Amino acid sequence: MESFYAVQSTYRAVVSLSHKQSVTRLYRRSLRLADSWLPNRGMFLEKAIELRFRFDAAKSVGAESGTAKRLLREGEEEAQKWTHPDQYCVPYMPGGTKFMRNPPLPLSVCYPDGLPTGVEDVAHKDVNGIQVPMSAQPDGMQTVLIDSMKRTAE
Repeated sequence: MESFYAVQSTYRAVVSLSHKQSVTRLYRRSLRLADSWLPNRGMFLEKAIELRFRFDAAKSVGAESGTAKRLLREGEEEAQKWTHPDQYCVPYMPGGTKFMRNPPLPLSVCYPDGLPTGVEDVAHKDVNGIQVPMSAQPDGMQTVLIDSMKRTAE
């Protein structure tokens, strides 16, 4: 794993966004922030129209001018200020409400006629405090392909 990270670090590209990309991302982020704060769709639509007017008002400013850079910087600061303290998390991702809600079934249940040769049912033996099997942790993860027809692990 360490060698993978070493190779990956040598190939990291420095991404430089154009002014148009930065403004577009700021606009979309502003809309998402408004959606996370406002309780109903009607209020959100009013805020979206207000945001659109604000962005359209600065549309005529040249991309390379100091005014455009200042407006973009101020917009980023305002977006940071309005970032929701309890941001939405996809339910099935770590930190979500459905993450590891149902632990995996024992392999003995999945294979009632017997486990494939070379496979050990370790999913329930070593579990950490957040109900993630230690075998599923990145440093202990091993890929095992089970051929159900041959009942072997590769």
